[in-house]
Amino acid sequence: KPIVLNGWIFSLFGVYDYYLVSNDKDTLDFFNKSIKSLKQVIEKYDLGYWSKYDINKKIASPFYHNLHISLLNVLFDLTNEEIFKQYSNKFKYYQSKCINRIRSFITKAMQKIFER
Repeated sequence: KPIVLNGWIFSLFGVYDYYLVSNDKDTLDFFNKSIKSLKQVIEKYDLGYWSKYDINKKIASPFYHNLHISLLNVLFDLTNEEIFKQYSNKFKYYQSKCINRIRSFITKAMQKIFER
């Protein structure tokens, strides 16, 4: 199944929370490896004008696009990995352009119409 961006990030928060209460080194290692993986593929969630809901084809709705911006900001605060701040800012910039909002709406509508 396609990897959903917000689901991946929320699961990372859960892993990190578990580490905080357990102080388990294996949990922290798993968290760090998953952060590294996300850093390597985050570009696949970028359409060049909007964010994608999942790693395959689905474009994010405005709600999920906003959520991606917020979650990436929190990930930056948590990890201090600059790439998360860069993508948060990039996605926020995309949202500021009227043409991108229109394009994302039309793309999402077409996906919904032709969804199986």
